[in-house]
Amino acid sequence: MIGRLGSLLAFPGGEVVGEPGSASVFTKRFGPRVPGSLGLLLMGAGFAVFAIGLAEGLDASLWVMGAGVLLFGVGFGMGITPGTELIIEGLPAERRSVASAVNDITREVGGVLGIAVLSSILVSYYRADIRPAIEGLPDQVRQIVDSGAGAALGVADSFGPDGENLANAAREAFAQCLSASMWFGATILGVAAVGAAIVAPRSVTSKEGIDVQEQEISS
Repeated sequence: MIGRLGSLLAFPGGEVVGEPGSASVFTKRFGPRVPGSLGLLLMGAGFAVFAIGLAEGLDASLWVMGAGVLLFGVGFGMGITPGTELIIEGLPAERRSVASAVNDITREVGGVLGIAVLSSILVSYYRADIRPAIEGLPDQVRQIVDSGAGAALGVADSFGPDGENLANAAREAFAQCLSASMWFGATILGVAAVGAAIVAPRSVTSKEGIDVQEQEISS
């Protein structure tokens, strides 16, 4: 329990390292392009490490999982700051509160869409992987198990000791399929990192024409 809690706490810890510290240093020195693309790359690396850990199935190491969460947290914290600065500083002062609200909304919507896509991939792979384990079971039971790992574990509990194999198969399938969805997410983030490195500006220029990066360096 403590190990699982520690692996989850790695995310806010990594975000604290990435957002107020590393992001500000990199932005002042190199502009938003470097921390933005590097943050996306680290997020993708976190997904990749997470996928590697999950590929072990029931033998997945919490240390590997925690390392993936930590990398993702650092990348998230590092990438979010320059993006916010570009959005807010690109508008006049009287419209920056609206820009901030739109930035928050698009971030939330993007997160929901990302979860939906990754969940669809997970469910699709899960149904293919769990199929051999549910052959010979009644149709009603197969439909329940096919709907998700949580439902499969509930059905396995009702079988008593005989349901242990079904429960292990559901856990194994879930881990393997979550690994596949994490690889997909890592690929998307890697492509986004390349795109940010190409199109993101080298400095943050406000609507009033002030180079924010140069102003911060001179101060």
